Order: sequence, then structure tokens, then C-alpha cells
Amino acid sequence: MENNIKKTELPTVFVGQVLFREANRRGGSPVITEHTVNKVGIKYFGCTGIRDKILIKTLRHEDKDFFSYDFQMYRTMEEILDKNEEISLYDDIQKVFSAYHPKNKLSLAQLRNISGIIGITTINHNQNK
Repeated sequence: MENNIKKTELPTVFVGQVLFREANRRGGSPVITEHTVNKVGIKYFGCTGIRDKILIKTLRHEDKDFFSYDFQMYRTMEEILDKNEEISLYDDIQKVFSAYHPKNKLSLAQLRNISGIIGITTINHNQNK
């Protein structure tokens, strides 16, 4: 009799695991709380202090009456901090290139450096002269 279950793979969520919840607040900053997984099913799992079921596949609580999710669970606090830093950096960088912030004029050399970093190929107009 052959066993098809790989013993080296851990389930994505297990009882006793500590997860972090980031609850979205409309108009306010998100609230982060720590929760322990207390039950795991096939599709959903539960945590202490949270009465709703959370999808194992996405680590999200999704309300079927709404199009968006109510809160997200993360395995580490670092995941939350990295996600928030990424959002903040995108916002700050976008402001530099926005037409509404003309004081942030970048030189051609700076724009060429940025395009090289993000992998945009540029046309060098001085080549044809």
C-alpha cells in the first residue's frame, strides 16, 4: 500500500500556529492583532478571538455579501510591515512623477538612471548625430 502524502510538507495552517490579523478600517489606519489557530478544516480555519471562518487558501475572511474582504491574516508581523512599506514607497514614488507635483522635476540623467533600474529601454537621440 502506497502513501501519497508527502510527510515533509506542512499544512498551510495548523492548530497552535500564531497568525497576525490586519483589519481594514474605513478612513483609519489598520489595526494589527495576534491570534492563535484553534481549529482547521478542509477549506476554512478558526482563530481565538475571531468568530468568523477564514479561508485557508488566501488567509482572508471574505463576507459573501460584499465584494471586498474584511480582514487579512499574515504568518509574520514582518509580512505586514513589508506590505505597508511597499504601499508607502509606491505612493511616494508616484508623487515624484505626478503632474500635480511640478517642484519634483528630475533631470534627464536622473530619469535615465531610474529607467535603467526599473528596466525601461530608452532611445538615445544623440546616437544619430
